[in-house]
Amino acid sequence: EPTIIGQFISVGSVPNVNMPVDNPFMPAELRAAILAADPTATEVTMRRRFTELGPRSTDQQRQTFRYVAGLEGSAPDEWGGFDWEVYYQNGRQTQDRVNGGIANTLNV
Repeated sequence: EPTIIGQFISVGSVPNVNMPVDNPFMPAELRAAILAADPTATEVTMRRRFTELGPRSTDQQRQTFRYVAGLEGSAPDEWGGFDWEVYYQNGRQTQDRVNGGIANTLNV
């Protein structure tokens, strides 16, 4: 059974996959090449970019909202004759991101 290891490829958090050399789905030619390079190998780390999925792409939508309101004035002399300012500020940001052309190896 394939196991997930802690190495990472350039996609970010998509890990590589360790495949046992005796996996019945591994082509005989590949198994022979692995064992020719290392006769004691029990597994091989698979690192593959799935070009069949097309080029890598990113679609990102970001929205930022910021609201600011303020007032200023002066108090009358009978209240002490001071100047004042008050404001309120609020902000929010949302982001949606879709990456294409990337395989999720956790589903292998």
